Amino acid sequence: MTDTEKLKQIIKEKGYKLSFIAAQLGISRCALQMKVENRSDFKGKEIATLSIVLALSASERDEIFFSNAVAE
Repeated sequence: MTDTEKLKQIIKEKGYKLSFIAAQLGISRCALQMKVENRSDFKGKEIATLSIVLALSASERDEIFFSNAVAE
């Protein structure tokens, strides 16, 4: 499950719009919004592209896309 808040925060800090990120991924803004909101999953290639576009460290990438933490 994607850490939506952390992903949104990083996108905002970098000064990008969702439409720009979507274009980089080759998907629509609506499709990106669904992925960000955990209504659909990011594909491996999309995660790799986001890591490059957003200049994510490996630990940031893992925290956003691969954390199994469950809120209680």
